[in-house]
Amino acid sequence: MRKIYDFQNLPPSDPEMNDGELVVEIGSYIPAKQQIESFIQSGKNLQASRQGRYDFEGEVDEDFTDPTRSPGFDMADASQLLLQAEANISEARKIAEASTKAEKASKEESRSKASAADAGDASKPADAGAVV
Repeated sequence: MRKIYDFQNLPPSDPEMNDGELVVEIGSYIPAKQQIESFIQSGKNLQASRQGRYDFEGEVDEDFTDPTRSPGFDMADASQLLLQAEANISEARKIAEASTKAEKASKEESRSKASAADAGDASKPADAGAVV
């Protein structure tokens, strides 16, 4: 007698024979500890990269606000802030240069006084106060 097969009554199938060959890749397995260490290092690198965008050392100040992110900020305002910052920096440099020049002048003056005092001592005879 013939059997009728349909989607509810499927014909018997032969099972797949395993020849023992591995067909999956096992060489790219990364242990969990190594993956976690990699994620931690990636986080540190990301944090260092983000901190490099600011002028702060260590933690970013909580009071820091970026004026360019405020609503209604105009690029003309940014140019005014830039000019003001550059003026402040140049003024600070001038003050620093003036203080270094003053320090150098005071050192030179003290050196010249010391050398003049040494020269005055050299003009006296060595036995001027000696009792013979």
